[in-house]
Amino acid sequence: MNSFYVNSQRNFQIAISEQCAKLYFMELLLQRLIMVELSLYGTCYNNSNSIRSSLDSITLQFDLNADVELVVVDNFSTDGTYEILKDYAARLKNFKIIRERCSRGRGRQLAYENTVGARVLNIDFDTTYSPILSSALKFIGEEYRTGTIMPMGYADRRTMEMIGGWLDLNYAEDCELLARAVSKGIEIFEFPAIIGENEVIEEGGREGRYASSSIGRLKRYFEILRASIIGNGLTLSRINRDYRGKIWAATILAFIVVRLSGTKIYSYSETGWNWDLVKREIKFLNPEKYGIPKERWFANVQPMLSESSKEAMVQRLEKIGLNRKMQFSDGRIFFFTDETSAELLEKQMKIWKVKDN
Repeated sequence: MNSFYVNSQRNFQIAISEQCAKLYFMELLLQRLIMVELSLYGTCYNNSNSIRSSLDSITLQFDLNADVELVVVDNFSTDGTYEILKDYAARLKNFKIIRERCSRGRGRQLAYENTVGARVLNIDFDTTYSPILSSALKFIGEEYRTGTIMPMGYADRRTMEMIGGWLDLNYAEDCELLARAVSKGIEIFEFPAIIGENEVIEEGGREGRYASSSIGRLKRYFEILRASIIGNGLTLSRINRDYRGKIWAATILAFIVVRLSGTKIYSYSETGWNWDLVKREIKFLNPEKYGIPKERWFANVQPMLSESSKEAMVQRLEKIGLNRKMQFSDGRIFFFTDETSAELLEKQMKIWKVKDN
């Protein structure tokens, strides 16, 4: 047989096989695009103490074998978190794991970039979510419109593209994204209610899992200060106004390092702190309308907020029925109702490390 004929036939067969493979994978992608309505996404590192509870609370509410997907970026966990993720991925069709060394913000962005749903929702894996999350999202979905971002970053893909995604930061990445959203004319809505329970860590706090040694914890602490300046848009005058003692000295040092390195500080607020802009512009959804029981109504007013931002929040919270408040010595204010559970308030005090005065 002519060798030219044999080689041509083989090349033709290879070309056909490659085209069939491309068509097959395009069909799989198309099926996924058609099926997935909502994409849950997030990043994790050494969350073995809480991730099963978090994932169970998600899978009980959302069908990850049907029209909801979950995309998780694992930052090379060392405590068994990755193995737990693989166990869930083996059982759930729409569960995707990506491993990459990254900051929290970069991890969230990478996870988001690998979603396909028409709408997306950011998930924290140290949080166990109440069943009211899915029912509230159902009502929100009926009212949602492009150009708004809602509780936990619930938005459609077009809105996320308008905002521009998550920055590569280990801290304050959420504040920066929301402040940038406001600066671009995106409306922000929020539930004044607890729809998930954070893991309470007495020693080392939530950031303690990132470092075990004293030097490692110091490095992590300094990185948080650096990222806080960048993402919160902190100015020198704001640091001098709100910080005291050792934390003032450490924050000033971090500020100097950021400025000398030429790193951009993402400042969107004229007050020198991005949360002022976010909290001043935020609109509160009435929890009752979305089926959230009154024992879970709650809002936390941060102590560093400007007076105008505090006033705007207070007026909106009181208007929808959060008529009781508890003020602490550090300036933080809890807003709740007569029916808000004492257990919930006690847990929030532990999370924010405040004492009733």
